Amino acid sequence: MTYDVAIVGSGIVGLAHAWRAAVRGKSVLVLERSREPRGASIRNFGLICPVCQPLGERYDLASLSRSLWLELATVAGIWVHECGSLHLAHREDEWAVLQEFCDLSTSRRRVQLCSPEWISEKTPAANPQGLLGGLWSSEELCVNPRLALGQMARFFSEHVGIDLYSDATVIAVDGREIRTSDGRQWKANLTLVCSGTDFETLYPREFGESGIRRVDLQMFRTIVQRGGWQLNTHLGSGLSLLHHQSFAECPSLANLRQRVLDETPELNQFGIHVMASQNDAGNVILGDSHEC
Repeated sequence: MTYDVAIVGSGIVGLAHAWRAAVRGKSVLVLERSREPRGASIRNFGLICPVCQPLGERYDLASLSRSLWLELATVAGIWVHECGSLHLAHREDEWAVLQEFCDLSTSRRRVQLCSPEWISEKTPAANPQGLLGGLWSSEELCVNPRLALGQMARFFSEHVGIDLYSDATVIAVDGREIRTSDGRQWKANLTLVCSGTDFETLYPREFGESGIRRVDLQMFRTIVQRGGWQLNTHLGSGLSLLHHQSFAECPSLANLRQRVLDETPELNQFGIHVMASQNDAGNVILGDSHEC
């Protein structure tokens, strides 16, 4: 059999391509070297965050992603929390950026400025000391990536007609032919390599010439919070404004960037900012840093 589309890797990128190809009536093969989800697809905040994307193509893509996750919640029973997000301001330059962002936002964004009192009622995690206010967005979702990927794979295999094989380590993609380390061969008219580490080994020359660099992404997952403690929303700090492209249009962002550079240059060096999200099990994910 020759498949219309073959996907190497069943992380979030691979499964997304497989799902949308199957919806379009294509025959789809997914080959995954591991039995359980691994890598960057499960080591993240589980956050679907349209407010972090600039208006235009990237915002539209994030909004589409949001709608597809809500669809998966309905058809596949995946936990999706409509948590929204709060970006907090504890410094005047951070508050200025949030005010400008709200002024510059069109009716396409569901955002509003909120007071320290409103924030304290929304979440117990915001530090009230020196809190000037925040930016609330109702669009953000949270998923549990460690569980969601496995649920997606099973749903696609059982109900969407995608052929998914684990313990299938791809060692070569040659035209329409795909070979795995156990000697099996597959054929597909189109093959998409959706695994970062596999791309590096399958196409070492192209990878070497691409200029792509690995980033060490560091974050921390807490134990399940006692007593049913709930974060209630995704939280971002003033530092996060420097990392989300949607805030780049704010003129006063330059003042915030310069202040951080003057006071704590190591935060820029290692790409550090502070965010928090909570999954359905009660773990809080804190982070993060980006070291090239």
